[in-house]
Amino acid sequence: GVGADADVTIYTPDDNRETMFELPRYVIHAGRVVVEEGDVRDPVEGKSLYVSPEYDEDAERDIAHWFDEFYTIRFRNYPVSLDYLHASECVPCAGR
Repeated sequence: GVGADADVTIYTPDDNRETMFELPRYVIHAGRVVVEEGDVRDPVEGKSLYVSPEYDEDAERDIAHWFDEFYTIRFRNYPVSLDYLHASECVPCAGR
């Protein structure tokens, strides 16, 4: 029903699994049919789930160095401000 927690996707069987999973027949989100016969009927925006674990902040210097050495994006570009997220929810994690 409307507001249900589970999301459901229904596919039309196809020997080509890639095709089958690219084109869902129905998608039901929070009790609302959002895709019907492959057409988007009721677009929705989801929420962003994130964790905020405790960690040793002194390790960031080593991690930043590792990013500079092996990644094309600098470590300082990874954090996202919470006010940037819409409809966000912090998921509890161990140690917090």
